[in-house]
Amino acid sequence: MEKQTHSKETSKDILRQILLKKIKANPAYSARAFARDIGVSPAFVTMILNGKKTINLNRAVEISQALKLQEKEKQALINATMQEAGMDLQVKGVLNRKELIDLSEEQFMVIADWYHFAILDLATTKSFKADTKWIAKRLTLSPLQVEVAIARLIKVGLLKETGGTFKKVHEKIEMPTKLSLTAVREHHRQMMERAKEQLTKTDQKSFENRMISSMTFSADAERIAEARQKVLDFQQELANFLSAGTNCTEVFQLNVQLFPHTKDI
Repeated sequence: MEKQTHSKETSKDILRQILLKKIKANPAYSARAFARDIGVSPAFVTMILNGKKTINLNRAVEISQALKLQEKEKQALINATMQEAGMDLQVKGVLNRKELIDLSEEQFMVIADWYHFAILDLATTKSFKADTKWIAKRLTLSPLQVEVAIARLIKVGLLKETGGTFKKVHEKIEMPTKLSLTAVREHHRQMMERAKEQLTKTDQKSFENRMISSMTFSADAERIAEARQKVLDFQQELANFLSAGTNCTEVFQLNVQLFPHTKDI
């Protein structure tokens, strides 16, 4: 692994430099425009730049992608964020492009059905067997569904066959969406149907292995963009927590829904 040097700059320093660079290139650019470009509130940007808030690893990647930072700037921001979180740069270099990939809409359309992602992560478990019947049994699928899914995953470059087994090519996969896409809506619909299926299981073990809860509250609609980012941050932190170590044996799904009950009148 390529050795990474520890930066003395903080994430706040680096973000300030990026903002100043943008203002220099375009004097009309502002902190408000900066907030808009990275998808957060102006108040949140102000707190970051004043050192009252820090960003986590997931947010650093999203900012890098939103601003289309050059590789040097991106790595500096990521390294600084990792150091602030007390993370080992040698061990936690999870944000290299070979480990984090954004799917295109075309790629996602091919593998939108829920079981494609389940197969990818099942391949990372300690007891995984590269056998279509075993995979089908673990995921309650037909062997034919598994064979077709594996072929698709290999075709789009997310799975590879090596040494008699299957390997997930990229550790982390994302599908950035800023518009309502048919394939993404169908994917989430399937996941919600899977959750409904879990609610039909009344045995104690099924109950202990799931958590389905809800909360209703009044909200400031102008803070929704920032709330969405907080949910994304939480999802990533929880996934990292549950995936840590070498004892992963099961594949879980985390769904979060945030939507309005009310409508404008």
